Parts: sequence; structure tokens; C-alpha cells
Amino acid sequence: MIGSISLMSIWCGALPDKPGFKSRFPPSQLNVRTLFVYNILQGAYLGYIQVFWQPFLLTLGLSIAAIGTLETLTGRFGLLASLTQVFGGRLSDRTGRRKIVLLGSVLLISCWSTAALAFVLETKYLIYVAYPLWSLSAMATPVLDAVLADSVSPHDRSRIYGLIMLANVIPGALTGYATGILVGRLHPQFFLGLAALLESAGFIVIQSKLRNIRLPPEELAAEAEITSFKRLLRDFREYHRLFSVFAADSLSWSIATTLLPAILRASKGYTPADFGLIAVTLTVGNVLGIIPGGFLTNRIGARNLLIISEALGLATWSGWLIRPQAIYAPLYAFMWGLAITTWVPVQFQVLTDTFPAERRGALLGAVATFRGLIAILGPLISTLLYLKLGYSAPFIAADLGLALAIMLIILVVPKRRMATEGDADNPQ
Repeated sequence: MIGSISLMSIWCGALPDKPGFKSRFPPSQLNVRTLFVYNILQGAYLGYIQVFWQPFLLTLGLSIAAIGTLETLTGRFGLLASLTQVFGGRLSDRTGRRKIVLLGSVLLISCWSTAALAFVLETKYLIYVAYPLWSLSAMATPVLDAVLADSVSPHDRSRIYGLIMLANVIPGALTGYATGILVGRLHPQFFLGLAALLESAGFIVIQSKLRNIRLPPEELAAEAEITSFKRLLRDFREYHRLFSVFAADSLSWSIATTLLPAILRASKGYTPADFGLIAVTLTVGNVLGIIPGGFLTNRIGARNLLIISEALGLATWSGWLIRPQAIYAPLYAFMWGLAITTWVPVQFQVLTDTFPAERRGALLGAVATFRGLIAILGPLISTLLYLKLGYSAPFIAADLGLALAIMLIILVVPKRRMATEGDADNPQ
């Protein structure tokens, strides 16, 4: 079980496949351990990147309007990132997951190295290069999910996904809080260079440890088709009700979060210490949310947990709307953290239980692309609402979107969704 993993047990595992070499761990177990370590390394820098990235850009001279445009078109959740995910997922079904994950890691290393150089040279133009690199790295996002789904039995997916999430968010809380203390003493290029180094370590872990879990021979024929926009539309038609739930959620949270640090900094005067405290309390909420989201999905029911998550989101953004003072921010961040981990593992289990194994990478990529194409409107809507109507408008829009998402969950998601073995999933 992943909960008992130690770094020594991971590194004492198997080496990459070689003729005549027999692994101590089956590939599926080794993959889980590899993902655990990779998420520790990525979380250690994403914890402060997600909070301080936009405030860093403001110090380089970028405006909120420019940041909003970049987030809409590129960035982690922009148009380019959305389009690359379906290609990454479908390519991984044909060529194997490992190559796509490695390519995504290389792109992230390039992104943070370029961003660090932008601050060293004090030129914002290199940020325009870093943003597309960040977008292209998103091709690995659905592939990492597919690796985990390939490697874990359906009944255990939400639990192990939740534990891997914790491996990501706990280091991020520590580094996010530390960054809030150190950001006044160290320049942004230090933190961005550190991100490049940590991602480089993650690349080494993936390159040396991650294995492809081969599909049964009768399923290989389904891998022949790479991708097309027509195929994406067919996938949408087949699962349109489920897609609509996650699209509504994605748009609402995108409106609320994509410009949140910049808006709080510009409108309410939040300090680096405030953002550091947000990072810590967000993680506390993540940890506590894992209990229902990761371990009690089958007992509580997927639909109930998804509704609880969106209700927590309503409370979070209503709080920042009504009482935006920094003293209340830890409470809002705590509810935000709870909302994340009562949603993400449940979403992962619902999708992987629904999609057939031979098309899982492609369909996870299709969901990510569809959600992303909807979510790219978030930064644009948030920017326009903020510039035209002021601070409150993005939060009101987010709350309306979450109310719609709750209605769709009630209509679409069954009351009780139990994992089955009927999806041709047989981890080694």
C-alpha cells in the first residue's frame, strides 16, 4: 500500500526494463511508487508557483490584463494547454505513457528555466515564451492519470489517487509558507530556478522507474487511431452528460482562481506573508478532505461528495466576496482545500470507472481538452468582469456557475457509483 511507502523502499525497487532483468516489484506497484515520488518533487515547487507566480509577474511589469490574456491563451489551463491534452492522451494509448510523461517534464524544465532567465535579464518578453512551454507540458496531465488507472484496481483508485495528491500538496504547503517568508529576501529567479531543478529530479525519477503497463492483445487494435477533432466530437457526444458536469465545474473554478492572487494583491493589498498562510491552510484543507474524498467515496457516494465539494466552493467564493480582508483568508483557503480533495479523487474514479481501458488515455485527454476549452473563458471572463465591474463581479459569476454545476450533478451523476472490474483493467 502506498501509505507505507518510504523513499528507501522506492529506490530499492526495480531498474528500467533490460533483457534478463527481473524486477523486485511488479510494474504496476513500481508505477505507483514512482508517481508518489514524482508528485513530492513537483508539489514542492507548484505549492509556491500557484500562489506567487502572478505576483512575481506584476513585479516584472506585466499588467493584470496582460496576465489574464496569457492565462486565457496559454499557461497551465489556457487554450493551448487544453488542445494539447487530447493529443497527449491519445498518443499515449498508442505509443505508451512513459514517452509522453517524459516529454511533459522536459517542457516544464524549459518553462521554469526560461522564466528564471526572464527575471535575471529583467525582460518580460521571455515570459511570453515560458507561458506556451507551460501549456505544452499539459499533454502529460491526462497521461499521468492514465498511468495510475492502468496500475491500480478500480476499487482502490480514489484512495490511492487521494494519497498521491497528498504527496503533491503537503510539500507545497511547506514551500509555499517558506516562500512567503523568504520572498522579500530572495529574488523570483531563485524560486523559478529551484522549480527547474526539482522538475529535473522528477524527470530522472520518471526516466529510470516508470513502466508502460501493456494492454491485453485484443485491445491493441483500438490504439491505431491517433486523434482528430472529429474524434473529440464523437467522444463528447458519447459522454456529453458527464462532460457537461465537469465543464461547468471547470469554468466556475477558472473564473474564481486564475487571477485570484493578482486581484487580491492589486485590490486588497495582500502581502507575501498572507499568500504563504493561504498556501498552508489550503493544504490543511486538502489533507482533511482526503478522508472523505479518497477513502469514503464508495460509502458516501460519488454524487454526494461532488455536491459537498461544490457547496464548499460556494462558501469559499462567497466569503471572499463578502469579507475579503486578509484575516479571513485562511478560512477561505481551508474550505478551498476541502473542496479540491472532495472533488478530484472522486472525479478520477467516476471517469476511470466509466471509460474502457483500451481508450482510457484518449478519453481522459478528451475530458481534459473539453473542460479546458470551456475553462479558457475563465481568465477572460474574470479579467473583463474585474476591469469593468470591479472586485466583486468575478466571485458572483463563480458562485452562479457552481450553483449550475450542483444542478447538473444531481441530474447526471448516479446516487451510488461502485467500482467494478468490468472495464478490462487488470494491473499486474
